[in-house]
Amino acid sequence: MKEPSWLNLPSLSLSVKALFTGYILVTGLGLMMAGAQIMLTHGMADGEFGLSVDDIVYSYYGNREGSKLESKLNGSMKDKATPEENLTLIKWAREGAPQEQWEPMIKPIVDAKMCLVSCKYPNPAQCHKVRYHAEHCQD
Repeated sequence: MKEPSWLNLPSLSLSVKALFTGYILVTGLGLMMAGAQIMLTHGMADGEFGLSVDDIVYSYYGNREGSKLESKLNGSMKDKATPEENLTLIKWAREGAPQEQWEPMIKPIVDAKMCLVSCKYPNPAQCHKVRYHAEHCQD
């Protein structure tokens, strides 16, 4: 006659069952929190809800399709202007940065909200040096 194994759930004491149950609940809660954190930090990187390979690529490598101005406005300078102003600047850059739109549309945003030549002039007092050609932040 085969002797029953000592390591089965019905034969364990209540305290060991509670220990295993607690471990499973805490581990499950930790996994759910980690999933939520990943979804909140990386889930919308490509502009669509849900986690995809593009989200991970954009979060860690960046979107290399746009100009340097666009990558700055979507990255480290995102908080320097409103989303509408950022969109205006990005559209302007994608259209080839026409000089005739600089004075009426773009320069007021730059003057009021940011110093986009901070890559050339780290001192904000030098923002008066902003010119059309400096908008592209070329090194």
